[in-house]
Amino acid sequence: MTLAAGPIFFKPWQTTVDNTGVPVPGALMNFYVEGTSTRATTYSDPGLTTPHTNPVVADSAGVYPVIYLSPTVSYKVIETDADGNLIESADPANFVRPDLLVAWQWVGGSPLSSQILFAYVFAVNATFPADYDGAYGWVRPSALPASNYTITLTNQDGDAAGTIVIDTAGDFTFTTPGSAPISFDAGEVLIGTGGTAPAMTDFSGAFVATIGAS
Repeated sequence: MTLAAGPIFFKPWQTTVDNTGVPVPGALMNFYVEGTSTRATTYSDPGLTTPHTNPVVADSAGVYPVIYLSPTVSYKVIETDADGNLIESADPANFVRPDLLVAWQWVGGSPLSSQILFAYVFAVNATFPADYDGAYGWVRPSALPASNYTITLTNQDGDAAGTIVIDTAGDFTFTTPGSAPISFDAGEVLIGTGGTAPAMTDFSGAFVATIGAS
């Protein structure tokens, strides 16, 4: 299995079709450095070793090949038809990356009051926006909490990074401290610490948050 060194590009608009809903054959996706006319490289492989042509060309059905982005580049994107007529543009193209996926499992009774449930090591520099609330997750259905269960997030130095709250339906919310974005450098660790779990003894779960490059 090859681990991806960069995120896959997802178009920040819908599938490329014309105003009658017909796919646009041979559409062109032009990538630039944000705010400039300097072309920026994208890649056809998860290791970021094989560059795409720029523009990237859609097939006869208007479908593009898989596009991997460099995690160190902020992109501008201009999409045109095969004749160069503008379809869509975005500058910056605010790509998001589901970079953070952590899972935990606890067995042997209710967690202690300050129980470390998971530690996540960032592969690239990353930022949670201030007051971020876009996250989701799950807990094993037989282990839903009887009241809201809070997991406190910190870095390896104990600095606050936010909280995850799991409600009685198993729905997740994630909130940063709010005063400023929370940034992590590659190699830094996000630690999730839970308190005593209401009505949860042996339980497992996972948490997903979308974070941006920094």
